[in-house]
Amino acid sequence: MIRRYYKSKEYSEDPDFVASVLITAVSDSKQKEERKIREDEEKKRHEEGRRLRHELELARLQFQTVTAGQSETQMFVQEAIGVKKKFHLPKLEFRQFSGNVKDWLPFWNEFEHIHKDADIAPESKFQYLVQATVSGSRAREVVESFPTTGASYGKAVES
Repeated sequence: MIRRYYKSKEYSEDPDFVASVLITAVSDSKQKEERKIREDEEKKRHEEGRRLRHELELARLQFQTVTAGQSETQMFVQEAIGVKKKFHLPKLEFRQFSGNVKDWLPFWNEFEHIHKDADIAPESKFQYLVQATVSGSRAREVVESFPTTGASYGKAVES
């Protein structure tokens, strides 16, 4: 095709014109080829985006299915725990201390749970200690001789 231009009348009359036509034709061809490559790349990116959105949607659905199963399991466990919570144990009556030395160890074995419980304020522990002594006993008199404050609790227990 190019040889045809070299032998043509137009080439012999204006070789620069023919060269520019050839350059334009080649340039147009390259542009078409580059445009086709860009379109193909854009199409691939679009397809990849669709594929990723599809995978994301599948993952989301799978996650919902798993979490729904966990929710059902949690509800079952909570119901089972709820059944346990409905079961009421009788109130425990703490042994009261009268001041008799032979009663000290059994009393302290029970009261020590209150004494060691960090969640109970010292003021409350003091009130429990008062309630855990027999009314009118020497032990009650000793405990009540201290001011009913949290700071006095430790002193009352030691005495």
